[in-house]
Amino acid sequence: VRIIRTRLKKEVGEMRIGCPGFRPCLVTQIKEHMVGFCGYVIQVLRGILAVNEDSAVHGLIVQLPLDSIHRINIQRVTQCIAPEKDVDGVNAGKLARGDLTGCFIPCTPSGCMELIAQTGDTATNIQNEIVFNNHCQKSRWLYLTFYNHIAAINQCVSTHLSCTDLATANIDNNGHSWRQHVSVTVMESLFFKLICFSHDCSDGEISQSCAVKPISSLSSEVGLLSSEVEAYGKSRGKVQLDVLKRTEALPNGKYVVVTGITPTLMGEGKTTTALGLAQALGAHLNMNAFACLRQPTHCNTVNVTGGGYSQIIPMEEDRLNLLVASEIMAVLSLSSSLEDLQQRLSKIIVAQPQSREPVTVKDLGVAGMLNMILKDAIKPCLMQTVEGTPVFLHTNPLCDIAHGNSSILSDKIALKLVGPDGFVVTEAGWGADIGLEKFFNIKCRSSGLQPDVVVMVVTVRGLKMHGRVPSVTEAWLLPTKSSEENLQLLEVGCSHLRKQIENSRAYGLPVVLAVNTFSSDTGAELDMVCQQARLAGALDAVCCTHWSDGGAGAVALGMAVQSAAETPHSFNFLYSLEIPVQEKITVIAQKMYGAKDVVLSTKAMEKVTLFTGQGLGNLPVCIAKTPLSLSQDPEVMGIPRDFILSVEDILANAGAGFLCPLVHSVSLMCVFVYYGT
Repeated sequence: VRIIRTRLKKEVGEMRIGCPGFRPCLVTQIKEHMVGFCGYVIQVLRGILAVNEDSAVHGLIVQLPLDSIHRINIQRVTQCIAPEKDVDGVNAGKLARGDLTGCFIPCTPSGCMELIAQTGDTATNIQNEIVFNNHCQKSRWLYLTFYNHIAAINQCVSTHLSCTDLATANIDNNGHSWRQHVSVTVMESLFFKLICFSHDCSDGEISQSCAVKPISSLSSEVGLLSSEVEAYGKSRGKVQLDVLKRTEALPNGKYVVVTGITPTLMGEGKTTTALGLAQALGAHLNMNAFACLRQPTHCNTVNVTGGGYSQIIPMEEDRLNLLVASEIMAVLSLSSSLEDLQQRLSKIIVAQPQSREPVTVKDLGVAGMLNMILKDAIKPCLMQTVEGTPVFLHTNPLCDIAHGNSSILSDKIALKLVGPDGFVVTEAGWGADIGLEKFFNIKCRSSGLQPDVVVMVVTVRGLKMHGRVPSVTEAWLLPTKSSEENLQLLEVGCSHLRKQIENSRAYGLPVVLAVNTFSSDTGAELDMVCQQARLAGALDAVCCTHWSDGGAGAVALGMAVQSAAETPHSFNFLYSLEIPVQEKITVIAQKMYGAKDVVLSTKAMEKVTLFTGQGLGNLPVCIAKTPLSLSQDPEVMGIPRDFILSVEDILANAGAGFLCPLVHSVSLMCVFVYYGT
């Protein structure tokens, strides 16, 4: 026994080298005389159900007073135990078949086997008497001795009752446990083998052809308890925020943000690439991987939940319903808890009288009511891709008058669930000059999270449009010409790519280029794009076929992202919050857009003075301008030069926590977003 204890102590010590918080333990006793027999049985069953779903528990032993004067339904108790966690119960059935794989070996007979092995005698020469507490232990011992060829053992059953207890694993003060670093960070997911029937299938046909996991199975795979998920139908659910408290001591995974060049009317496929990357990491590279995306609305004219064989399913269930005003949507997206949500709602300015303090939601006394209305909307929506990898869809703030990113809460929950070696892939709206800038300077400031890798999405045809077409309007007339090989035109368009890579690298993070390929792309064109990206400072450049091949078409991208995440990097913001408002606008305009200068109208200057006096001057800025050009003119593609950025007005989104300069040519209207509960 001393030898065994010494060996186990050594093994635990070795495990603690890699996992300092590792501490195997057995706790929690429920004694019949303390709660009464009926209460005892109920507590045991409740305890078993809780342990079944507790990701911090690796195994479970239930020792019942089987010879008690009170009859206990043994079958009811043993069938309540999850087979994958059962140490001493229903696994006897597997032992009877001689199947000792994929299950625990019952501890008492297994310990006896170990002691016998330590004697050094051959199994067939052993003559011992073993006393068992009950017939269950005796039966398991018989199975083990039979399949290990041990003979001539005299066995008898003791009538002495063992102490009634329920043994489970426990988490220490640092949030670590037996299972925590052994298997909690491995999502035991069932991924679907993707069969790409035809490249002519519509997104709807592909969605309908794919198997969908029940939400209960999906949530269990990613480490959520059943009490933490509210099912909305069979394949989607809202996740309770309590999961953050349960996992707060766990380390975060790797954080990847997907951006792109200035979008063209033909589309670059950022969302499809983000989903393809998540599918590649999860279903093909065996990593824990989560995608976190903005939620689509019924107003959308395009599919913003991916396409082809890199999309979220079922397609008909990815749009949920709740009408939310634009700043409230931004508030919802940037909130980190219900308490934070109410505080932000209370700060929303509803009126600004001249030379007086603003009227806020708090002044109207309706912050609590708004918070109650949004108490379900603040919970991220859990869905899945065509390959069964998990996705959070949550919030949809606009990318002009708001920051255009998915919620902070969905990212934070996903980063805990994937574990330190896993990946969370999210997407920034529009191009790197707008969406990525707001992701870093607004969202990351609010969340406190620091990304690890930037993925830049580009298409050959999109770069050709930036290289040739003088206006967006004329771009509609050239879909065929954009598909023809033209290296000279492409080289001109690559100047725009180099600018957006420069924008992405401004935050100190490694950049990986993902070329979303089409059948019309030639090898020479793809080589040129990848070469230009590397020359511009991209760490790697990869061609992807995830639209047609699913995750398999983005495996190379996944490997490049894994490698990039391991490179040393130091994240930094573009500007300090302490500098004046006008200077913040100028920094963004010159460094991100390439503007020569910034001019503020008289009205905008008055707003700067007003908001600074109200204590809002230290907020980040969220510039509202066209996403179709680096300049303020939506008709100018490529690299606009020597332009002046004109700011007509500035809004104070005090609840969301940013000032919103309105650039000339941006029309502001009463905007409402159809969002989901």
